[in-house]
Amino acid sequence: MTLPDRDGDDSNERVTEILDAAAKVFAERGFDRSSIDDVAAELGATKGRIYHYWRTKAALLLAVQQRGIERMIAHVQPIVADEALTPFDRLARMARAHIAAMVADLDYQRVLLQSINVYSQSARSHPHWIDVTEKINALRRDYEQLFVELIRTGQQDGSVAGTDPVLTAKALLGTLNWACVWHRQAADPSRRALRDSRTVHELSEFAIRGLRR
Repeated sequence: MTLPDRDGDDSNERVTEILDAAAKVFAERGFDRSSIDDVAAELGATKGRIYHYWRTKAALLLAVQQRGIERMIAHVQPIVADEALTPFDRLARMARAHIAAMVADLDYQRVLLQSINVYSQSARSHPHWIDVTEKINALRRDYEQLFVELIRTGQQDGSVAGTDPVLTAKALLGTLNWACVWHRQAADPSRRALRDSRTVHELSEFAIRGLRR
């Protein structure tokens, strides 16, 4: 999906630095209470550096959203394609990959979670938000569909519990996604690795048990 109002290569290091700073600011303050000036201050640069790539705050938000989902897909998609594994085993690995990616990218994932209600409500009263909201929702649906299709296969062959693949996928992802609300990373790197690993293991095992027939 092409990002609006942006010039330049979105894979380069400068763009990644801007998106990291924007994700942190939006996650901590909320989009409505943040400004391009706040992102520039977090970045330690002038806002002209940001405007070189994105002309509006909404376009920057969409870029943060897209980067967050693209990173999730990069973790999960290779597992989806591994047909040497059963559908249940692939779902188990996808659940672990999903929560691991979420813990590694907490700022991005918190911004994604905020968008579920905040930006959809904004779209009702601000027409310029409609396009942003539709693109965010399309990205979200594309990612969710990876789980839906594999769950459908598993439910058809009897290896995965449930009868409705859409509801099962929403229940699974809802369980995993809520970690970005309560999980906190330790300041000390050694303690952070242990805490992150524990969250990934415990939550993915909990979620996977609900899929086991």
